Amino acid sequence: MQSFVYKYLIAFWVISYSLALPTIAQTILKTPAPNTVEENLRISAEKEAEGDFRTASDFLNKAAMIESEKKNYLKAVEYYEKSASLNEKIDNQQGIAGINSNLAMLYNDLGQYDKALFYFEKTLKVRKDRKEREGTFDAMFNIAMVLRNLNRDEEAIKMLENALNYSQESYDLIKMRLCYGTLYELYQKKGNTEKMAYYYSFYNYFNERIYSGEKKKLKTQVAQAENRTREVELEKKIAILEKEKELKAKDLELDRATNDKKFLFSQLTEDQKFIQHLEQEKKILAQDKELKESEAYKQKAEKELIMRESNHKSNLLFFSGVAGAILAGLLLFVFIVNAARKRANRLLQEKQIDLTQANRVKDKMFSIIAHDLRTPFNGIKGLLMLLDQDLLDEQERQDLIRQLRGVTDATLETLENLLRWAKGQIQGIKPNPIGIELNALAENSIQLLNESARQKNIILSNLLPLQARVMCDADHLDIIIRNLLSNAIKFTPPEGWVSISAKQEGESWRMEIRDSGLGIPADKIGYLFDSEKNFSTRGTNNEKGTGLGLVLVKELLQKNNGTITVQSKVNAGTTFFITLPAEAKREEKSTEKLQMAV
Repeated sequence: MQSFVYKYLIAFWVISYSLALPTIAQTILKTPAPNTVEENLRISAEKEAEGDFRTASDFLNKAAMIESEKKNYLKAVEYYEKSASLNEKIDNQQGIAGINSNLAMLYNDLGQYDKALFYFEKTLKVRKDRKEREGTFDAMFNIAMVLRNLNRDEEAIKMLENALNYSQESYDLIKMRLCYGTLYELYQKKGNTEKMAYYYSFYNYFNERIYSGEKKKLKTQVAQAENRTREVELEKKIAILEKEKELKAKDLELDRATNDKKFLFSQLTEDQKFIQHLEQEKKILAQDKELKESEAYKQKAEKELIMRESNHKSNLLFFSGVAGAILAGLLLFVFIVNAARKRANRLLQEKQIDLTQANRVKDKMFSIIAHDLRTPFNGIKGLLMLLDQDLLDEQERQDLIRQLRGVTDATLETLENLLRWAKGQIQGIKPNPIGIELNALAENSIQLLNESARQKNIILSNLLPLQARVMCDADHLDIIIRNLLSNAIKFTPPEGWVSISAKQEGESWRMEIRDSGLGIPADKIGYLFDSEKNFSTRGTNNEKGTGLGLVLVKELLQKNNGTITVQSKVNAGTTFFITLPAEAKREEKSTEKLQMAV
């Protein structure tokens, strides 16, 4: 089994190498190349001095190819790198990609796999930017082979899966078979029997498809050759028969002419001439009779020929109809099978995506439960032990209770965010948008957070206009505002302030949640809304979070046709901007009532 990949891999690398530099190949075909490295280098130097960098690069490539064939790989690398620098001067990205591919192959032959990987990755970027599907697949597959040589099997598998997607989109049977076979060997190396069986089944299926297709094609070509041979032989026989017929007709005419001549010279007397005349008349009458008989025979033959042609056409139409129906049935069958296979592949991919998403959610939840929830509960446990020992005076006891309440509230908020986020990831977020008055909803959240703000002497200001109404799911908007206000309080030092305001922009309301807090470093802003890369930072009173609050906020806003952006500067505060659709219908009804009153 292992030998098949190496067999196809050798063929694939040869094809990749031949396609790596199309401009070089075209130049070689158009103009005869010097046979020596020295001559190519001389011409390249002359063209470079003239400012013709493209031609100078072509002759450098030829010199590199000659050195590569001689296995002087280091010299070949030197000439390719110089050629690449000339192409950079004229921004010839296609030429640079081809040179990078050849450099990668040379370094792979030298066993310098890190350098090979570097140049293959540069090639892949150019191929993707230029949207070259064949070149992109070749680069992906080559990268996977180099990663395998580096024993970076997981990365090789991911790259092969990307290459497989490209080959599936073009439905290239040979490339799909190559990807499935290589994936089988990688999982065989890892000892994953389930994946081995999965990819081997696909490899075996496409291998049989390719073999049966080639076999049918060969049979068709042999049958066509045999039919053509029979046709040529039949044409030769017909030509020989026609030639023989012509010769016999000429011999007959010659015999007749000779006989007529002898008869004329032998009949000299008048009687003989009279008899000859009578004979001639008799012959004429006989010829007339034969002509009439031949005309009747000819008409009869023409009728028979017409009937045969009519029957032949009828038979031809019948068999053509049968063949067409069979062909249409086959095409319909192939279409149905192909559609079913594509549907099965799509469902399989969707299941794989769902499984990956579920695993990601599970891993994230276990990580948060293990690190972000266990620690607060340990703290709560320690505070309860202090209360249980009855070693504190009343003031210390009240302080400890306030501290316990703060830890419990923060832990509860973390747990609620975690559960909401996990539920949205697994079941999906289904909003129920209604008209909501922003001021009243925000005031409710402020009342719930007043105690947290009071402990740090932070001023909470509700500056939302009373007429501000938006279309949004009420529970979602409550979670959004509470999370943003809670974050603002958490990262604002004592004696600071937090405000929430809004203004109408066209058919939307734009809310602003501002604070005088610590601010967010510029390099961290890009990770705020990414569940894979998000981070958690302790607040000014050492408050702890999961980092999921802003991720949940963004997902809820997207489901409610809203957006969120942020502006921040370290030690100068942070502002979150939220945009939601305005309640258009309520405004229309209010306008109608006003007109009626007037």
